[in-house]
Amino acid sequence: MIFLAVRERRKATIFGETYDLEPVSYPNVDLNNILMCDDPIGSILLTRHSPVLLRAQFDPHLIPGFPRPLEEAPSALPPDSTLIVIRSGGIGDHLMMSAAIRALKQQLPAGSRVWLATEKVNHSLYEGNPDVDRLFPMPVRMSQFMEADYYLDFPAASLPLYKELNLTDYCLRCFNIDDGAVEDKHPSIPDRLAQSSNIDEVFLDLRRRSQGRPLVLLHWLTSTVTRDVPLDVLSVLPEQFSDVLFIAAHEHTDARRTGEQISRSGIDVLNLSDRMKTLRDYVTTIRNCDAVVCADTCTYHIAAALEKPGLVLFGPVGADLRIRYYPTIMALSADYHGVTCTSPCGLDRIWRDDLREENRWKRSGVCPEAEEKDAAFSPCLASIEPERLIEKFSRLMDRVGYTRS
Repeated sequence: MIFLAVRERRKATIFGETYDLEPVSYPNVDLNNILMCDDPIGSILLTRHSPVLLRAQFDPHLIPGFPRPLEEAPSALPPDSTLIVIRSGGIGDHLMMSAAIRALKQQLPAGSRVWLATEKVNHSLYEGNPDVDRLFPMPVRMSQFMEADYYLDFPAASLPLYKELNLTDYCLRCFNIDDGAVEDKHPSIPDRLAQSSNIDEVFLDLRRRSQGRPLVLLHWLTSTVTRDVPLDVLSVLPEQFSDVLFIAAHEHTDARRTGEQISRSGIDVLNLSDRMKTLRDYVTTIRNCDAVVCADTCTYHIAAALEKPGLVLFGPVGADLRIRYYPTIMALSADYHGVTCTSPCGLDRIWRDDLREENRWKRSGVCPEAEEKDAAFSPCLASIEPERLIEKFSRLMDRVGYTRS
């Protein structure tokens, strides 16, 4: 974990949470002015805001009352214990962790509480979840963290395990739970997140006008360019399945870019991206569709939680690391052998700050194959053949009772 402080008094909004902070002064240290977070988020904040933020260096375990790390099985903790989990990550990461959180809560002694510190944008995934008793923003103030008895973070030392295991199993291992003994690994999502009345009205009208055509969500953009799918790869579906209504619903901030890409491709895709103002809008959209076809992003995790059929295009990341416990989700994995790599290479995430303005790779070795080919997308994903995609999509549509005309 990483501890942060400010060099001068500052009011700042970090990941949706506003903090009013003052410099730390010794010996009377106000713990409200020290923020803590996991290693990935701490490193990012220090890199991007180094003039304002600095790393607070001390041995926290020498502080009286500092929570103990979870080093035993959850069932071995004393009754009425409070355990705080420190976890950043995207929506998909948290949906995969939800099953592990459920197992954690079940194994804790009676009266024990699970707290979670994560970016505020993720809080809606847990609000109303009986397995999480209290939510904190990421970074969390040290004064709040100190109220817990035990803590659990995901240290950098566990990264090799993260690369080898399905993410749900990885979380269970980090929780000191036997992943082989947990049967229910289905992701959970609050019912309220699938209830946007505005989006329901949009789809009610679409159903009236579509004359029985299946509604399929196409999602090709992700939070990182390594997993974006070129629309040229997906365009074969609207071209070959004209009796299916394909819908795009990226974040509203990407509405214009999505529309421009659709226009350049000349394909028949309904762009609803400008209506995706909240996560609730997007989850409700997935609930209203008959199936989804997407890149390796949160879309299929949501679909799995809603038991909705889906097809995911995988390139850098192995499919089994993500969908092993998702019976409604199918995978189409790139079979790529390039100059510098063979898929899956395991490259997971590149922040969009690492991109040039023309949306090409920054020449810093983030994807050697893309650099070798001067490519705007992961070459493995761009290599997926139309015939394989059509065959997989046909199998997906069989699941929803679609008969091609």
